[in-house]
Amino acid sequence: MSEKYYSRLAVDLILSESQKILLQLRINKQYMNNLYGPACGGHVEKGESFTKAIIREAKEEIGIDIDEENLKFLSVFHSYKTDHVLLFFTVNKYRGVPTIKEQNLCGGLDWFSKDNLPENTIPYFEKILKGIDDGIIYNDNDNCDDAHNNVKSNNAINENSYKYRSRLAVNYLMFREKEGKKEILLQLRQNTGYKDNMYDFACSGHVDANESFADAVIREAKEEIGIKIKKENLKLLAVNHDYEQDHVQLFFTSDSYEGIPTVCEPEQCGGLLWADINNLPEDIIPYVKNVLECIKRGIKYDDGNFQFLNSSLKDKEHIGQEI
Repeated sequence: MSEKYYSRLAVDLILSESQKILLQLRINKQYMNNLYGPACGGHVEKGESFTKAIIREAKEEIGIDIDEENLKFLSVFHSYKTDHVLLFFTVNKYRGVPTIKEQNLCGGLDWFSKDNLPENTIPYFEKILKGIDDGIIYNDNDNCDDAHNNVKSNNAINENSYKYRSRLAVNYLMFREKEGKKEILLQLRQNTGYKDNMYDFACSGHVDANESFADAVIREAKEEIGIKIKKENLKLLAVNHDYEQDHVQLFFTSDSYEGIPTVCEPEQCGGLLWADINNLPEDIIPYVKNVLECIKRGIKYDDGNFQFLNSSLKDKEHIGQEI
């Protein structure tokens, strides 16, 4: 495992009204030229959160003003073959009328029926939209086998154009029911140099080059606690972007796994503990509590320094969810 891998970050805005979706025709682009894609989007800059980036892009590209609290996280697409993490958001209200502001890069801005998208729509975007409708909020190159996979081989991206990159990490949350109580598996950190002698999630780690978030979770679970997880059983629970520390973390769980959780790296783990989620140990890393509370409240995205409860992006359509 390497901590040296950094990925580019990007964000797209999905605008939809009355079963129609606003698409822009990309022109004069090195990437996905003459194809329809989301209403607006672009790369995240240094010192900028995903939400701040989409607010900026919406103003620059289609002339609308968005308040951060009106944004709603929808989905993640990890194009690990092109070193991109792309987050999709929508917004329930905005100010202004969508208008083409960059005529040299946009050949059209039109509303289309979700059931009748133009033939020249970006292939992976169609898959993302269908996934969102089906409740799927995580995708990568392995289930979006489309044109995005061919970008690097076609040299469509100038590697020097996008200098800002962020570290990527994953966390695996393991739950069980016992005697009518919901429990979570925690590991006691030791000799890691970070929050030692405190309880953390069952396993976690950084994403390696040429590895998806999902594959990283599967690898870390095998390396740290000796269980096997099938990719189709993984479920994304939350996303955190600590933009001040250049760190993006995804939090997963799974419906099933093979094996018995065991300490496989005793030099870094002082033991495993099944803890009642409503009675967590005092010596637990604070953000672990915050993540669990966020999941209960239906908060799927946060851009603070692990202070999930400070997130303004609460999923207002859900009171919360079971964990």
